Amino acid sequence: MPHDLTVVNGDAIAILKGAPHRAIAERFIRFALSEEGQKLLMLRKGEPDGPQQFELGKFSVIPGLYSRVKGRTSVRLNPFEWKSNFVYDATKGSGRWGIVNDLMGAWIIDPHDRLAATWKRAIKAGEVEAELQRLATIPVSEQEVQSLIDTGRWRNVEFRNRTINAWASMARETYRTDENGMSVLSNLPALIALIVAIAMVVYMRRRFRAS
Repeated sequence: MPHDLTVVNGDAIAILKGAPHRAIAERFIRFALSEEGQKLLMLRKGEPDGPQQFELGKFSVIPGLYSRVKGRTSVRLNPFEWKSNFVYDATKGSGRWGIVNDLMGAWIIDPHDRLAATWKRAIKAGEVEAELQRLATIPVSEQEVQSLIDTGRWRNVEFRNRTINAWASMARETYRTDENGMSVLSNLPALIALIVAIAMVVYMRRRFRAS
């Protein structure tokens, strides 16, 4: 692993337990981890010993390979020489995991249609910078999140659900849309079902009267 570069991690490779062709699987893993296999990951398409159809653009796990193929690769960095001052705080990250997931759901995933519509309208109106600043403002600060962790309040189901609902309501207000258009579009499946149901009722009544 690159020193202190915790945002870079290797892709996993393994043999499933009970693999019917274990010897072949072991040969493939040895090839994938060999210099020959690693060149297919790094080199540009068409380079000698490189991929012939698809350029993969991935880092190699062999530190010395970077100097041997320098200038021929699709990746521009050597992660083993790249120094970073970023250090991941695993304790803080694990404590925030649940809160961040809930925030992403209420603020981005659930109201995604409204967010996308707002962003498209900002692009069309030439208001990207102003809208970016507004849309990037989330409803909770880092200090408030840490307080929720320290006090254990996020483990209270009633409080958690109430807060998520509040975030969802704030997201709906934040993502300004054409309310009339959005309401019609968002409820279009229900409206169609209602129209079909009314038509069926009218049709059945007419048939009943005719009989």
